[in-house]
Amino acid sequence: MPRSTGIAALTACLALSGFGASPAHAVKAAASTPELKTCITKAAAHYEVPEPLIWLILDVEGGEAGTVSGNSNGTDDLGPMQINTFWLPLIEEHYERPRALLRRQLQNDACFNIAVGTWILRVNIDEAGGNIWQGMGWYHSRTPSHARKYLDRVLGAAERWYGVRPDVSVSFQK
Repeated sequence: MPRSTGIAALTACLALSGFGASPAHAVKAAASTPELKTCITKAAAHYEVPEPLIWLILDVEGGEAGTVSGNSNGTDDLGPMQINTFWLPLIEEHYERPRALLRRQLQNDACFNIAVGTWILRVNIDEAGGNIWQGMGWYHSRTPSHARKYLDRVLGAAERWYGVRPDVSVSFQK
């Protein structure tokens, strides 16, 4: 499966700066909980996603275990990575568990939420032909304007954390 080199500048910056604390409550909670750090590290390794991308999503999404955020389209976003209930049929097919149980797990089990959220990010990166940044935008939405705004929020979070905004050129137009 193809991997993007578009994250090279961010990865280099991360290596030099260490992994500083984020102002986001959800990321602080994850960073202060060794079990969640382990979940993030394992999910990143399993799905071959750079770990900093997971931390950035946690920062931008701002969710925590137990969080449910309603959307104007009737779906809900669940847990730390704010996984949209749109994904439940695919998750149900993969895990072969009842949808209601999976929904509760996504909402309340932070480690499960992070693993599934990282899988969703991997799916989107793969569907973007390995383009990490397009996959990041698509993690939020396939609507070009929404994907662009989300990616801008992620890049802004990267700049706050590491003092550099990755130079990214992505077209979300269909």
